[in-house]
Amino acid sequence: MHRTLSHWLAATFLAAATHTAAAPPPEAPQGWSRLRFEHAGLAITARLDITRNTVTAADLPATDASLPGALRPSGEAVGRLLVRSYFELPPLLHRRREAVLWFEPASYAALHGTRETSGIGAGYRVSRYATDGVHVANSSPANRTERESSPGTWTAVARSFLTYGPAAKACTVISEPVALLLLDPASLHEAIAGPGLCVISKKRLHRVMFSAPVEATLEAHYKVHAADGTTTPMQKTRAWRYSFRLRPAEGGEGASAGHNDTFLGLSGDIQIHVDAVTGTPLRLSGNAPLLGRVEFRLRDLWPASTPAGRQPSTPGALRSLPASGHHGQIASPDIAP
Repeated sequence: MHRTLSHWLAATFLAAATHTAAAPPPEAPQGWSRLRFEHAGLAITARLDITRNTVTAADLPATDASLPGALRPSGEAVGRLLVRSYFELPPLLHRRREAVLWFEPASYAALHGTRETSGIGAGYRVSRYATDGVHVANSSPANRTERESSPGTWTAVARSFLTYGPAAKACTVISEPVALLLLDPASLHEAIAGPGLCVISKKRLHRVMFSAPVEATLEAHYKVHAADGTTTPMQKTRAWRYSFRLRPAEGGEGASAGHNDTFLGLSGDIQIHVDAVTGTPLRLSGNAPLLGRVEFRLRDLWPASTPAGRQPSTPGALRSLPASGHHGQIASPDIAP
């Protein structure tokens, strides 16, 4: 009887151990096609929806052929990054933005960009970049009637050419701030080691100034969406934390002290937590106007093999830029309400 009970207990514990060992935690996917982030706040609503895919060079928005110096894709493949953001703090702030960046897949250097904003600061921007600068066309509603119509009908249009200046010689890559989401840990460590990563923001060329990365432990709870519609809950704890600021490339540290530009609508000391193994962004944090400190946490992930959903249409009224000066090298995002 005693031996029978002992055998039963041993068999029970063995079965339990076998059952536990048979259900290891799921592995996070190595690539992503779409990420959805949320900020959890009492009065603040903030969301980010980010989609990446690859298109052909023929899908790059058309550009006025008379513009000299226009950067062309180096191959048939072109990367495309779509970012939709939403910030709300009733009754002070209500803003939606949709940005699209077309870029070189290997280097993340931007080729073309559009951005549309509704709510505070409503407007539409197209950027086309050249070897020494970027053509920018901004449009906005001229009156209340136009504010209720589509960007293609807005009549307040301003065109300009932004010159990179001598500081661009130190830049190995020039892109938009949002391209930082594409960098894996190895690329981020490489960017930290040198001053060659530059971005265009607020009509100026900026250097991305990184602090030393820190290995962090955090709780990251999100769902992985498979192509068949099933979801798998994930919990990640090992991550790298990267902190950076955007500094004007010209003017020296004295002139740029305290100056900081935006990354996904965030400013100040911006932090990105990425999965230590896959490089997937898990958290994004920084300061937002009127909102204070905002922290976006990953809630949903679609692997690279999973279709990411609809792609936005780009208004065509501003695709043709003025035939003067140079042409665009970097892409600006496209933002739609």
